[in-house]
Amino acid sequence: MPRQSQETMADETRRDSLPVLLSFAIPTILALLSTSVYHLADARFVSSLDAASSAAIGVAFPLQVLFQAVGFTFGTGGGCLVSASLGAGRRKDASHYASLSLISSLITGIAIGLVGSFLLQSLAHLLGASGETVAPAVAYLRYLLPSAPFLCASPALAQLLRAKGHPWRASVGLCAGNLFNILLDPLFIRTLSLGIAGASLATLIGQGLGFVYLLLLARRSEGETFRLRELGGELLKHERSILLRGAPSMVRQGFLALSTLLLNRIAAEEGIATVTAMSVVNRLFLLGFAFCAGVAQGATPLIGYHYGGGRTRALQRTVRRAVFLSSALMLGLAIPLLLFTQEILSLFHADAAAIAVGTRALRAQALVFVLHGVITCTTLALQAVGKNGQSLLLAGARQGIFLLPLLAWIPARFGRASFIYAQPVV
Repeated sequence: MPRQSQETMADETRRDSLPVLLSFAIPTILALLSTSVYHLADARFVSSLDAASSAAIGVAFPLQVLFQAVGFTFGTGGGCLVSASLGAGRRKDASHYASLSLISSLITGIAIGLVGSFLLQSLAHLLGASGETVAPAVAYLRYLLPSAPFLCASPALAQLLRAKGHPWRASVGLCAGNLFNILLDPLFIRTLSLGIAGASLATLIGQGLGFVYLLLLARRSEGETFRLRELGGELLKHERSILLRGAPSMVRQGFLALSTLLLNRIAAEEGIATVTAMSVVNRLFLLGFAFCAGVAQGATPLIGYHYGGGRTRALQRTVRRAVFLSSALMLGLAIPLLLFTQEILSLFHADAAAIAVGTRALRAQALVFVLHGVITCTTLALQAVGKNGQSLLLAGARQGIFLLPLLAWIPARFGRASFIYAQPVV
């Protein structure tokens, strides 16, 4: 990795920590918002087809969370090690971690896409499709699965670029892919009459173009070649380090995928209106969560760089400001979601039953928005400084240790329809 990476991070961290934090957090928030807008655009365009198609993209949502889990595992794990290595002046190690993280995310995405493509029907049922939602779910998955390499590798590469001090390049690359996706949606869904299959085909092409553009930005910024032959016998050692550091991200996103899958299966028992409502609510939650996660992910390279260089006071100051900023943003977002819940939901679906269920679920989520700021920033800060066990526990606690039992207990105790309150409770 050229000296430019280390000099870029060094220049950034000489400034006051609040402007530096904002310079990393703002582009990261924009990138995550563009991903959430793409998910909402998919939901909006598909909802104009029929209720079964609208429910089907909710069924496929856990798979998209899994793709993100892979990207965040290698991107955050590798990115933490890249920034810490740069902070300690070990540029060669930083280059190795970046190359291995990107290539690992691509290979994992290819493997998931290939296996899933051979098991389309079974996968649709596993994700919660039933009755009239099976056919549209299979149609959507048919092109979504080949998108796996891009959906896994793009967030990984973006986090690696942030770790090297280039948050705006990461943001521009991710936003470009999501913009391509959104522009192609109406063309494939309506103009070419491909229906729900057109939505996932737009994802395949749009995200593929976005990944290529992101890769070009990475190469143009520093001539990065992403090769592994220099690693030799160190390859497995570096891979193990990346996976250990990235494990909390995999646990967090993996449990999110599992809990969403279980929520889909419970919602399916309530009917299409409930599946549709939860699909929209999940996407709106991700839109709000982008602010929280953007601050936390933006702060992670700075925390890792300070940790690698032994700058304890700067590290602590960055963590405190990240927690405060993230919590304040989430509190500000909760207010309009609580006041205008029905109006917001009606933008995505006209069905009165779906809006009624969605209103209760979205308000329950908004009431605890502010807590996500503390949890997310703390988890990623621990991950950035190598406290893998503590970060792993925090990452798995909410979506796994506490949520999964509550998904069984709350409906049994208060009625099946009360499952929508399980996530806010934890």
